[in-house]
Formats: sequence, structure tokens, C-alpha cells
Amino acid sequence: MAKERFHEAETLCKKMLKTHPDDVVFMAQMGGIYWAQEKKFPAITCFRKALKIDPDYPVPYFFLGKIYFKENKPEKGKEQFKLFEGGMEPLLDKDEKMIDYYVSRLHEICYLYSTRKWYKEIKVICRKIIRLRSNDAKAYYNLAVCYYVGSNNRSRAYNELMKVKELEPDSRMSDKADFYIDYMRRNPDSRILGDFTFLYED
Repeated sequence: MAKERFHEAETLCKKMLKTHPDDVVFMAQMGGIYWAQEKKFPAITCFRKALKIDPDYPVPYFFLGKIYFKENKPEKGKEQFKLFEGGMEPLLDKDEKMIDYYVSRLHEICYLYSTRKWYKEIKVICRKIIRLRSNDAKAYYNLAVCYYVGSNNRSRAYNELMKVKELEPDSRMSDKADFYIDYMRRNPDSRILGDFTFLYED
């Protein structure tokens, strides 16, 4: 079924690009369809074409950042993510769907940064998410990971985990927060990590 949906989306984008070859949105969507099917090189081609059409359109920068991370070039990936963030900020303007999209992508960036232990950068992005969505429990949870694992700041980690419990008291995320609050009490040394890891999808 997924293959059929990809085929339909690919056919539609190709049709639109035949009549509108300079449509940056369709070009980026075409790249996204290829990326979702793990067709790396056609995806890169589409993203680069999109940026030639409009260098200010932010979406291709996000995907190129992910590609660089996959190629073990995280610094180049970070450069692309910065361009993505810079391009997205002016587009938000209380557009709820755009904010939802942006927050979701920021969570992906946080996860990729966590693979490099870039806790300082993650804190900045989590705070940005919270400014946009003050009830985003995942951002508070990931801040707790930064404070505990990144700087052994148990009190700040505890405070962030308590916010998770307040925001989503009957959720799996709240159960994880309970587990780590208890874990921190029993293990004063943050070098003993257990499975205190970032949430990407929950």
C-alpha cells in the first residue's frame, strides 16, 4: 500500500513539474518522495534544483542536513539545519500548521544532534520548541536528558521531568519521567546512564 501511495505522489509531482518546472514546492516534494523511498541521489538532485529555483525556500536545507548526517558529515549537516531554521522562522507568523511542521522537524534535528552529544545545541532548540509550543512534553523531557547526561545537573533535570508529568500525567512519557526521577535518586553519578535517552517519536 505504501508503494502505491509513493507511486501516486511521484506521478502527481512529475505531472505538475512538467507544466511548472520552476515550482520550488513541487520540486522539494519530489525530493522528499525519493528520500522516503531511500532513493538518495535522485532526492539530492531534486533538493539542489529546488534551491537553485529559490535559495530562500527552507525545506531542502532540512533534508540535505539529514543526508550529511547519514554520510557522517555532521558539521555540514549542522550548517544546512541552520539555514533551514533561518528560513523557517519568518514563515511561521501564527500559522499553526507551519508551526507544527517546524516543531516536528526541530525534534528530528535534536535527535540527530543527540547522536553527536551536542547538548548545548539541543538545549537551544528545545527552548525554541517550548517558545512555539509551551505544552511540548517531549521538549521538556529531552531538556532533562541534556541537563542530566550533558552537565550532571540533577536538579534542572528533575524540574524538566516534573513538567513532563504535569503536562502528560497519564502517558507513556510520564511513566518514563517517573522511571528516571527514581533512577536519578538511586544513581547520583550521571556517568551511570542506564537507558536515559532522547525521545524522537513517542
